[in-house]
Amino acid sequence: MITVSELKKIISAGLPVRKPVGSNLYFRLNQYSVASWEFRYVINGKRRYMTIGKYPEMSLSEANRKAGEMTALRNEGKDPLVEKNRAQSAQAYNCDRLFDDWFEHDLRPRLKHPQIPYRIYGKDIHPVIGELSVASVTPLDIRKILVNIRESKRPTVCNDALMYMKQLFQHGIKIGLLTNNPAATFTTNDAGGIEEAKSRALTEEEIAEVFRVFRENISSFGRDNYIACCLFLMLGVRKSELCEAKWSEFDLDNALWHLPKERMKTGVPITIPLPSQASNRSLYGVLTGQINS
Repeated sequence: MITVSELKKIISAGLPVRKPVGSNLYFRLNQYSVASWEFRYVINGKRRYMTIGKYPEMSLSEANRKAGEMTALRNEGKDPLVEKNRAQSAQAYNCDRLFDDWFEHDLRPRLKHPQIPYRIYGKDIHPVIGELSVASVTPLDIRKILVNIRESKRPTVCNDALMYMKQLFQHGIKIGLLTNNPAATFTTNDAGGIEEAKSRALTEEEIAEVFRVFRENISSFGRDNYIACCLFLMLGVRKSELCEAKWSEFDLDNALWHLPKERMKTGVPITIPLPSQASNRSLYGVLTGQINS
């Protein structure tokens, strides 16, 4: 085993050298008198050297410890240099970049409404971890995000955010940037809690009161929103089904609305009869911004 005083003598001599100092550990001084530690290993029958640190920034004891870690990787059948490059790649890959990769290669082609996780990430997740490297995110960061959303009294969004974070970091594992998922151990109890479907329905009197308030505030609420609410009440459809509708879907002469399978959550097309109150062309005319021509 080499001593610190011997290392100093090598440096003072100023001659390029690669000297073995331990198990697969070498001390190297190059032609520019820069001192470093190297780990030697054999893979696929070829001998390789990889720099594991500079001297004196990395001490002799630290270099021996690092060489031990590299030896363990090699014994597992892994290439230490490949693992080092992978770790550096993970450090350079921040969460925003990981989300962009996940969005383009998974969410956009898979989901009917990929803008939902996109919006939640941008509003609630990005401000906390967006610029952090994926490898540096910890469960404490995940908890901070969940607490922030929970304190804003949005339990459903909190549960969704947890689900998206689990999927996001699982994507990181899939593409080789991570080995652990910092969101994996969290449950809905840590987020917004178990959601219960609302069973209460408004009475006729309450509905009348709601629309009275809408009318009193029509200048700020908007006539198009008012009519859209009327149509929701009459037709019983999802918001996206109405607001993303196209004129070509409506047969107002026969008072029918043909919803294609591409826009149905179930993937099954349906035809909805329109009551007389909902088949007036003027109603749809004011929804120009919501019903695409």
